[in-house]
Formats: sequence, structure tokens, C-alpha cells
Amino acid sequence: MPEAFHDAFRAAVAGDAAALAAWSDAPDLAARLSVHRNTAAKGCADAVVAQFPTVAKIVGEPWLGAAAVEFAR
Repeated sequence: MPEAFHDAFRAAVAGDAAALAAWSDAPDLAARLSVHRNTAAKGCADAVVAQFPTVAKIVGEPWLGAAAVEFAR
């Protein structure tokens, strides 16, 4: 069961909120997942910017952060 939940959660975070229907009937599930999705994207962006400080200095942190979010997506 845990693996099935993790697969469903991964799909839900990727945009398929219906994948979690078996585990949650919250009416605001899509909004909750959106918060998690945005937090995860910000974490990815921050990690990339931290790992490539020279690139961030050349292209700018906002640009590199946005590129990291697109890459993670």
C-alpha cells in the first residue's frame, strides 16, 4: 500500500489530483497540492542556485531559479 500511495501522490503533485481519490475526498485537494507543488519547485530552484553560484552571478539568480523550476517540471 505505501508504494501505491507514493505513486498516487507523485501523480497528484504532477497535476492529476484524481490520483489521490482513494485516500482523500477533501474538496480543496487541488489547492493543497498546488501549495506542495510550489514548495517543491522553490526547493529545486534554491538547490540549483546554491550549487551553481558562478552561473547565478552571470545570468542572475531569478533567471537561474526560473530555469531550474522549468527543468524540474
